[in-house]
This record gives sequence, C-alpha cells and structure tokens, in this order.
Amino acid sequence: MQLTFQDNNKNYSLTNIGMIVATKLLATNELNIINPHNTYLSLIKNARWIKGVTPIFSSDYTNLHKGLVEMNIRVQIIVTMAVMNKLTEDIDLNILKNLIDNYDLEIFVTNENPKVAFTATDSVLSFGLFNNNGVYDITQDLISTDKMGIRWGCELFEYYLGKAKRYKI
Repeated sequence: MQLTFQDNNKNYSLTNIGMIVATKLLATNELNIINPHNTYLSLIKNARWIKGVTPIFSSDYTNLHKGLVEMNIRVQIIVTMAVMNKLTEDIDLNILKNLIDNYDLEIFVTNENPKVAFTATDSVLSFGLFNNNGVYDITQDLISTDKMGIRWGCELFEYYLGKAKRYKI
C-alpha cells in the first residue's frame, strides 16, 4: 500500500508500507482480548525516545508517557484537539506544565483528523488504523522492529508535525 498525501497541490509519498520487514500483526483472540494494547504498553516502556501521532485517548497512555518523561525519555506527541482536551481533563495542568517546562516532553496539536495512530521509538514502530466505519480498531496493531519501519514511522511523524502547532500552557 502506497501512502500519498496532498498538500497545497503537492503530493508527498512515503516509503511503501509493504516494504517494511520484521513486522508482526498483533490481534485479539478469545483468550487475550487486549493483546495489542498490553504489547504496546510493554514495548514502549523500553524506549529511549518516542514520536507519536494519536487521534485516540487512553489514560493508560497518559500514565505511561508521564512516567517515561519523568525518567528523562524524550517524548514528542501530536494529538487532535479532542485528545488534547481530554488530556487536560485527565492530568493536572500544573503537572503537565512541569513536564513540558522541566523535562523533554513536546506536545503538538493538529487540526487534522488522522485515521492512523502510531508510535515510533528507537526500537519499534507500532501502527494502528481505523476501520471502515471510522472507529479505531483496537483489535489489531502492526508492530515493526526493522530500522526501515521505524524510519518510515519517523517520516510519517514529520509529515504530521508540519501540520501541527506546539501546545503551550
């Protein structure tokens, strides 16, 4: 699948996602209905840096990212305004301000509504999609530990970063 984005009448293409090697599709089953979610949390805990785009919210992610930032892990995240509003309900604004001002946390807000949620780290790319009904599919997650896959995720992050604005308290 070739991902192409159009912006100001220019097409931007990213590496063919099918060329990413060392991938694993994590899916739920009747014995482990939260396998993708738990695996994601486990993989991200070992990151040295994180770049993510998310139009979805889970307080598990807030707690995980807060803990990583407090361990001096660089976290850059792009969220939608709806996610930002939920985040500011979920975490005390003084704590959020402290994490941004005194640690390596950067939050960006996009007016776009991405139909992907992904995280690239120094060791893994986690990539999730929405289903045909426009609902995020929590039952599957594509995981890549390949350097090309991680680079692809970083390039996609940079694409969305160009359309986002830094969040300031």
